[in-house]
Amino acid sequence: MYKLYRIIFLPLIILDRIAFHVFFKFYYRKIFGYYGNNIKWGRYYLWKCIPFNIRISNPKNIYIYDNCQIDEYCHLMCSNHGRLILKENVRLANGFIHIGAYDDIVIEKNVLIAAFTQIINGNHEYKFKDKPIMYQGSFGTGKIVIGEGSWIGRNACILGGVKLGKNCVVGANSVVTKSFESYSVIVGSPAKQIKNLKS
Repeated sequence: MYKLYRIIFLPLIILDRIAFHVFFKFYYRKIFGYYGNNIKWGRYYLWKCIPFNIRISNPKNIYIYDNCQIDEYCHLMCSNHGRLILKENVRLANGFIHIGAYDDIVIEKNVLIAAFTQIINGNHEYKFKDKPIMYQGSFGTGKIVIGEGSWIGRNACILGGVKLGKNCVVGANSVVTKSFESYSVIVGSPAKQIKNLKS
């Protein structure tokens, strides 16, 4: 299937490479905070140009380092006060991943993030009982750091103020509301440690 896909879309892939090397490589390096080498986008990570089904908000605060892979229907969003930093070899796999940086979010090297995951450190104000919440503003809830070599399972949610150490595993459907040390295996809502590979 993969080989057939490449054959059918070979002309599009060639056009994609030409467009990237002629224009978009320079454009991305201008609009992003940082844009590294060999970044791949979309289904099967075939594209060098960002597909229309991937949403990027406020790219000047987004830093993407070498060899990252970002699948289709992902949304990378920053406020004016937050930065999103994807270190080398980060993989946003199988799409539909939402990352919202109201404060800084740092995803360290070699992190694998499964589909439908949400990583967000923003919240809505709720101070006035007679005013709709959507008009009350928003605020950051603290920096998020996902440690090198970690794996975030499908449909997990990681909230503000969380720091995960190296080589952590977050189980599918988990809601992570606090920090965990390196080599932790955590599951549940709210997530709890069930194992530590270091011990």
